[in-house]
Amino acid sequence: MKEFLQLNRNLKLRMLTMFLVAILNSSILPNMTIYYSRYFGTMVTGVLLIMVSIASFLAGLYGGHLADVYGRKPVMIGGGLMIAAGYAIAATMNSPWLQDRT
Repeated sequence: MKEFLQLNRNLKLRMLTMFLVAILNSSILPNMTIYYSRYFGTMVTGVLLIMVSIASFLAGLYGGHLADVYGRKPVMIGGGLMIAAGYAIAATMNSPWLQDRT
C-alpha cells in the first residue's frame, strides 16, 4: 500500500479509473449480454459484442494519440467523463420508464 501512495497522482487516478471500469464491466456486461440475446437474438448480440470490442480497441489507440497531442491528464479526465456518460445513457435506456408497456 505504501508503494501505491508514493505513485504519481495521475497514475493513481488512472489505476482507480481502470479498476472501477473493470468492476462495472464485469458486473454489467454478462447480464446485458443475456438480456440482449433474448431481446435481439444471439447472432445480433454476438455481432454487437464484437463491434464493441473493436470500437474499444480503436478508441484506445485514438486516445493514445490524443494523449500525445493534448497531454495525458485532460484525456484521462475526458475519457472518464465519457465512460460515466455512457453508463448513465445505458442505465437510462434500460429504465422501465422508456420500455414499451404493451
